[in-house]
Amino acid sequence: MAKIYGGRYENLNQDIGGGGQGIILRVRDIQDPSSKEYALKRLKDPSRFVRFQSEIEALRKITHPNVMKIISHSGEPQPGDKEHKYWFVMPIASGNLVDRKGLYEGNLDGVLPFYYTHLSRFSLTV
Repeated sequence: MAKIYGGRYENLNQDIGGGGQGIILRVRDIQDPSSKEYALKRLKDPSRFVRFQSEIEALRKITHPNVMKIISHSGEPQPGDKEHKYWFVMPIASGNLVDRKGLYEGNLDGVLPFYYTHLSRFSLTV
């Protein structure tokens, strides 16, 4: 039986990426008649929750074509919730890493102003 996140997002058992903080799974919205698919990022290590929560807050505040919007997230654990999984849902990015690899190579002039304007406002502490 497939894992359901938030009573809505069914894990399609396809790992589509990840990094040091989380893994990204392909999920299907079972409440949407079109069964649209999304990416769900799930936190690997619950001790990093504060940093993960900061990432969610930052992503919810930034509007930029190169930054994914959060559609839904797990929120904080409820009393008695022994196996809470921290996650958020976002659209699946088009293209792949190879396609985007050269996007910033030799072009820090475009990256740094974006960082200083948008991301530096968020303090990501652990």
